[in-house]
Amino acid sequence: MALIKENIDRRASGTVRDYSAWVANQLNKEPFVFARSQGLMKLPEGNMPRDFFNLFATDGFYDHAVKETNIQAEEIFFKNPSPWARITLWKELTVREFHIFLGLLLHMGTIRLNQLNDYWRKGKLFDLKCFSNFMSRDRFQGILQALHFSKNPESDEPIPKDRLYKIRPLIDLFHERMNNIYSPRKELCVDESMVLWRGRLIFHQFLKNKQHRYGLKV
Repeated sequence: MALIKENIDRRASGTVRDYSAWVANQLNKEPFVFARSQGLMKLPEGNMPRDFFNLFATDGFYDHAVKETNIQAEEIFFKNPSPWARITLWKELTVREFHIFLGLLLHMGTIRLNQLNDYWRKGKLFDLKCFSNFMSRDRFQGILQALHFSKNPESDEPIPKDRLYKIRPLIDLFHERMNNIYSPRKELCVDESMVLWRGRLIFHQFLKNKQHRYGLKV
């Protein structure tokens, strides 16, 4: 009670500033006008899905992915002395071949099979020539094994504290491209979502009330 009485006395004497006056005057301020352009700032070169995908997957992305994958393949090769390992047949990955690999990888999302090898099976119930005609099974699995986007730290270097350092170049590229090709509208809705993930990851979460209980919160 003594503290409340002291504050009242200080306000009455003018030693405590009263902020209630300027709050009411804010009603006379003119509203901010949203004058920025909205939507796509850079249009794709065509109307095909690949044209829109290439807004993000630029030449810099392909060059970086191919370079890091070739470096990773060399590291795997020198660390694996087995003469029967798939990596012993490795040949340098090119951008053109990476386009084919990425296309087949995305197409696997529309044709669901139980195992990766099933896409190259020759039985009557399988025989998906769109895979075997463009890339062999061993080559596809070899690229998938060596797929890399960020250089591994050297033996005398500490492990980066960034838990996403393996894919940080992709995240930075995505943010950069979004700033260049898209401007958000005036009204924004920001929400979080769970991406299904049951693998081994230090920051995966479990939320029992979500449809995907195990996953990554985005």
